[in-house]
Amino acid sequence: DVCSSDLAGQELRAALRAVVAGAARHGLIAGIYAGNEHLAIGYRDMGFQMIPVGSDMGFMKAASARVLDTLGR
Repeated sequence: DVCSSDLAGQELRAALRAVVAGAARHGLIAGIYAGNEHLAIGYRDMGFQMIPVGSDMGFMKAASARVLDTLGR
């Protein structure tokens, strides 16, 4: 699958490498959004330099779930 979110797709990896290389050619940093820390590590390893991870809503949801678990729901 070209749009695999686990970076397993060869076409996706090639396209991402082209983005990083193109940015470098023009003296720019390459940035990409990562939905989780595992994707962020993969993107970093590919050469991306600006990688926002997660979202406000995701962080709030995770924190709320932890509170509810602690309180025994």
